[in-house]
Amino acid sequence: MQELKARMPRYFFHYWNGIGLEEDYEGLELADVDAAHVRALNMATEILEHREDLPPQTREASAFEIVDEAGHIVLFVPLSEAEEGTNLR
Repeated sequence: MQELKARMPRYFFHYWNGIGLEEDYEGLELADVDAAHVRALNMATEILEHREDLPPQTREASAFEIVDEAGHIVLFVPLSEAEEGTNLR
């Protein structure tokens, strides 16, 4: 008999870019909310590294809104959290 593997939950990383919301329609399968938090911090770090020209007010207003498959917001990760050195990459 073949063993059934549990499916990992899917998380969507909507991005508040300082002007509006860029929705993630694809999402990622990750082990849990902690793994989604780490992924959001890594994405925030990448944005900060590649967009050094972002004005301070845009940096302050930018964040990832992590949503589960049911459409519930499970975590809100501002870009400033990555700037503070909490990145777990």
